[in-house]
Amino acid sequence: MVSCEVGNVAKSLAGHDKDSVYLIVKAKGDIVWVCDGKHKGVSAPKKKNKKHIQVQQVNDNPLKEKILSGEVRDEEVKYFLKTWGFLNV
Repeated sequence: MVSCEVGNVAKSLAGHDKDSVYLIVKAKGDIVWVCDGKHKGVSAPKKKNKKHIQVQQVNDNPLKEKILSGEVRDEEVKYFLKTWGFLNV
């Protein structure tokens, strides 16, 4: 099973946003905060329960360090999800 780490991609399995794809920007306990750069931005990420997402590991995510330092922008998240084939924006 893939862990819910910052920088991994998560697909929503439940809720009104089912099948949406997000980037994990924070994880604590059973909760993760996710954003997609379009509907949910980095400044106001969506709070999701870990059991309601399916995590896909991303090796060598170029945004991981930026997320951890707080320097990532919504445009970068949206571009990452689109160019890595996770999103059709």
